[in-house]
Amino acid sequence: MSGGDATADVITEKLGPDRVAHKHFAGVKYEDIVVTCGADMSKSFYDWIAAALNLNSAYSPKDGATVIADSSGRVTARLEFMHALIHEITFPALDASSTTPGVFQVKLTPEYTRTDNKSSAIVKSSVSPETNWLVRNFRLQINGLDCTSVDSIDALTISIDQRADAVGDARDYAKEPTTLNIPNLSFTIPVVFARDQCTDSRPRRQGDRITTLFAALHESAFGTKRTSRPAQPMSAFDPTPRPKPQKVWGEQF
Repeated sequence: MSGGDATADVITEKLGPDRVAHKHFAGVKYEDIVVTCGADMSKSFYDWIAAALNLNSAYSPKDGATVIADSSGRVTARLEFMHALIHEITFPALDASSTTPGVFQVKLTPEYTRTDNKSSAIVKSSVSPETNWLVRNFRLQINGLDCTSVDSIDALTISIDQRADAVGDARDYAKEPTTLNIPNLSFTIPVVFARDQCTDSRPRRQGDRITTLFAALHESAFGTKRTSRPAQPMSAFDPTPRPKPQKVWGEQF
């Protein structure tokens, strides 16, 4: 976990009679808080991600804190953040031949942060045994297409635009989510299985789904499903020579 620091632009004023370039701070900004996590976060965390992906009434800002403690559990630094919204969710690249554990990256945009380095509280570790989810454990579903031969999917970053309410004289502006931006889905198939997909470019009804084969990920959050509009035809495939076996790259938007 990183980020959350406060920054501000420095404005240089026009020269006055004293011929000194005076300066002052403009509006205060706060860096995104970056959370990198695996498959063993709490259900409420995944539910919050699911609500953000749907932009429904269950999606709301969250308050929280990042805490640094020494070996005895005594807090040495604490950063509190208020009214944070999810700005980006990055799903890892998936590869059927990889043994790499999967990690997700979530960027939170706080309304403001505050530091507290005077706390002397004792925190008790609640870390449970780590459960590794491997990036090779996945399944892709596209209505009307046989995707059982898909062997890799590129990383997918979904962003949520936010609008700041700059009304009033407060320096820390309230924010609200506006638009969900979903990138194209890129994947590869061994060339020997790609003939049907290359010749059939009919539009598909929406309902594409990437499902991670790990129950603790809570499919409601980590099966990404798009149902808002009809899917567009897949773009033309590009048979690119690759190391054995040859693969075909495809993209759907």
